[in-house]
Amino acid sequence: MFDNLIAKIKSILVANEEIQEVYDYEEVKFEGQPSAVVVPSDNSGDFTSNADNERTYGIKVYLFVARGENYYTDKKCEQVMRSLVDTVIDDFDKNWQLTGLTLNTGYSMLFMESAPSAWGYADREMAYRMAEIDLKIHLNVDVNNIS
Repeated sequence: MFDNLIAKIKSILVANEEIQEVYDYEEVKFEGQPSAVVVPSDNSGDFTSNADNERTYGIKVYLFVARGENYYTDKKCEQVMRSLVDTVIDDFDKNWQLTGLTLNTGYSMLFMESAPSAWGYADREMAYRMAEIDLKIHLNVDVNNIS
């Protein structure tokens, strides 16, 4: 199920015109600025009934904006990141049911949460302003129909 969820999240990010590159793995060197990385983070499950469980899939979205003399000044980097985080969260809020998501047999979509987020700095091949958005995707699982 993680593959289907990450593919859908990636498609939402690719459609965001403020993001130049989107990766569904931890890329070492980004080709475009700003960049996004989508990776699984955790999962959990809750018993609902003898026939159903609620499963929660955690996915991290990391947003990176390069800073430094060849990229954005510190001030511009901060402005770009603020706008970027707002547009990404808006995109997720508008699509909280992940319309068009391919679900495995026995799974049904409940809802997605796109918060909290944490901001920081990352030193990779260069200096970046970074934001990490926690997605929690809640699915109902019919235990009699999963394979």
